[in-house]
Amino acid sequence: MNRLQPVQSCLLTLLASSLTACGTSQTDNAHALTAEELRPLYSDSPAAVLQPVSSSPLGETHTPTGRVAGWSASKPLALYLDPKSGTPPAVSDGSLEADGQVKISSPLMNVGSTLSSVVSFLKSGQVTYCPVDEMTQSREVDARVWQPQFIYFLSGLRAIKGQKIGTQTSPIPTFGYVRPVNEDGSGNLLLWVSEAVDIRGESRCLSGFDYGYGLNKSIHSGYVGQSNTLINVQLEKGWNAIKSNTRLLGASAKGVNISETLWSALPAAQLTNWTAQ
Repeated sequence: MNRLQPVQSCLLTLLASSLTACGTSQTDNAHALTAEELRPLYSDSPAAVLQPVSSSPLGETHTPTGRVAGWSASKPLALYLDPKSGTPPAVSDGSLEADGQVKISSPLMNVGSTLSSVVSFLKSGQVTYCPVDEMTQSREVDARVWQPQFIYFLSGLRAIKGQKIGTQTSPIPTFGYVRPVNEDGSGNLLLWVSEAVDIRGESRCLSGFDYGYGLNKSIHSGYVGQSNTLINVQLEKGWNAIKSNTRLLGASAKGVNISETLWSALPAAQLTNWTAQ
């Protein structure tokens, strides 16, 4: 039985903060700010208090399952983990049944990179300067991270729903997504580790751009964000579920947009409620 290989390309969508200023287009002359340029923009504050340790193991192997509430169709809709082209592969990775049940054919693949590389993503994605970098792991282990979602082709959806394409003023999308949804709006990740390990601590990281006006101009011609991240989770050998809650703290006196992300265990029961988008 072939195990499904999780998609990692979607991770940055969930974890990285948007680096584009509202109403500002990033030009070819955009300049990524260096650590030296970001250092004076850091907003310090007292050390945060970590949440109590939490854990949500799913077992050494895991096959996603759940239900899309309110779904109704004439027959199953094929689901794919990582299609490599704009046309459906010959073999699907599962299906969204006519009654809304999500049925996946094989367990997720449990091979990957190192946990330290995953932890770097948990610090809010692509960052340049981290004046506080106290997020630690109890030991190095093999790891794999997956943002839970499967892809369906809209051509397949139209076929089973009897939908027709009307006049389009923009490009017709090719894909749709089926993914677990949390009532509190938090984001989900599944994390596989080869041995039990703890991740805890805090990081505060900055990144930013100057959009082609030159560094002699105000930083407000670009964007700078500070991401404060907290985590205190216990991972068991195998697959584990974690979630992120992010809130905006506002802009500092230096014009830096500050956000806070809390990582904690996601109860397994919350992985059974899915949505189709």
